[in-house]
Amino acid sequence: MSGNMKTYQAIRDALRHLYPKESQGNIARRLNVLAALINGIVR
Repeated sequence: MSGNMKTYQAIRDALRHLYPKESQGNIARRLNVLAALINGIVR
């Protein structure tokens, strides 16, 4: 697995911990997009 993917997954996992319950649907999709945007800025 590339370093880019590891960074993305770490950011996504950190964002998921901000929500008290399991995210589903649009919220889960938006968290993935937010993680990708943050990853792009960081990388």
